[in-house]
Amino acid sequence: MMINFQQLIGFMPFVIALLTVLVLLCFISLKRNHFIIYSISIIGLLFSILSLYFVYDVVPIDISMLFYINQGSIFYIGIILFSTLASVILAYPYLSNKMLNKEEFYLFLFFSTLGCMSIVISNHMSSLFVSIELMSLPMLGLIGYEYCQRKTLEAVLKYMILSGIASSFLLFGIALIYAVSGNLSFISLVSIINVHNLLQDNDIVFLLGFFLILVALSFKLSIIPFHLWAPDVYEGTSYTSLFFLSTSSKIAIFSILSRLFMYFPKNEIKLLYLILELLAFFSIFFGNIMALFQKKLKRLLAYSSISHFGYMLIALVLINNEHISLEATAIIFISYILTNFTILGLVNRISIQYNLYDTDILNFYRGLFWKSPIIAVLLTIMMFSLAGLPMSIGFIGKFYLILLTINEKSLLLGLIMVVGSAVGFYYYLQIIINFYLTPLKYTEYSVQNVTQYNFYSVLIFISSLMVVLFGIFPEFLIDLLKIIQQYI
Repeated sequence: MMINFQQLIGFMPFVIALLTVLVLLCFISLKRNHFIIYSISIIGLLFSILSLYFVYDVVPIDISMLFYINQGSIFYIGIILFSTLASVILAYPYLSNKMLNKEEFYLFLFFSTLGCMSIVISNHMSSLFVSIELMSLPMLGLIGYEYCQRKTLEAVLKYMILSGIASSFLLFGIALIYAVSGNLSFISLVSIINVHNLLQDNDIVFLLGFFLILVALSFKLSIIPFHLWAPDVYEGTSYTSLFFLSTSSKIAIFSILSRLFMYFPKNEIKLLYLILELLAFFSIFFGNIMALFQKKLKRLLAYSSISHFGYMLIALVLINNEHISLEATAIIFISYILTNFTILGLVNRISIQYNLYDTDILNFYRGLFWKSPIIAVLLTIMMFSLAGLPMSIGFIGKFYLILLTINEKSLLLGLIMVVGSAVGFYYYLQIIINFYLTPLKYTEYSVQNVTQYNFYSVLIFISSLMVVLFGIFPEFLIDLLKIIQQYI
């Protein structure tokens, strides 16, 4: 297969990431130096992000029959690379205090990032399957990096087994679709469906195949009832790996899921959209209800993630109003990344400084305001954003979804979202109140010097500032997203 110059430019972020992996392997083989590996990783990711400027000039473009890149792909690749960059920044102080081999962690991040980016631009079922496996297999290394801990081993085992089951569902679904259509290319598949009226005839084999693919992707998104792995895996994963697991991998999967549903009109495939609507309902309702009973931060974030992707499924269900749906999901993604980076960044620093304490227990943060007011205020703002309160970027995303349900006259979905948000606000408020209570006597620690790392502190401060600024002045972000959506 020959690739011309324009296709090579379109593939620049991938080429730079691969070259970075090769350089990392050479340095690790010759002499281990954590700071050098960290620096090379940062430089490689920055060059990959900058290369998106040149990719913009050549898209939309097909790269063989396997991949297709457009302006929408650039947006998703960009936020995946930013998420990986944030993960690398979180990883350095975390790994510096460990006796483990530190350098391989960055290799796992890069390999999984390559898989995430490949998922976004996949235009063929075979490339989609390989890309998902490229994303998932290194994730096992990230989850189980601290292999000496019991909860970590449990998390790896559960993710490995259930991920393998999800992959088998995906492969079987692809096989059924190929048996009906005789083609696995997304574009060709749509034309074959329209010619043979597979959807109008309610072909049971095709619908079953697409349903199995939906099950596999729902597992990766930890959508209820395919969520059982999420709380335990979140609990056994380090804060650094948790950020990558909860952002980059899920953004990539959701991007390809939205593309698949955009190909099929809602009025011709009502059954699958009904299933999607039920998944959204259960994820929002049970995700928020189960979060009420959690006493550990990571498990609470797991159920919060389930409910957030339930909200995003609403945008997918109402995909008829395409531009508002895509803008809503993009804003929620940006909000989710910024808030999670700030929360996990602060908690990561606290866990490093007080590694003898169980910093995952919510009671550990009781009275945090009296020990470190700045950290308590930042975490309060992030919780308000996750709850979707005004003057935060989280509110803008949920406001878009409410507007979408009104435009589509879907009052049931709107009611579900409002009730789910109310329940979510209740448990976020419980955490916030905990910050300002009188500290417990046995928690004798001080977190005044948690923000002693200047570079780390500046990035967390910028992230939290963007959450507020985009909430108060969302015009810039909305205008940017509208420009991007014109080319999707």
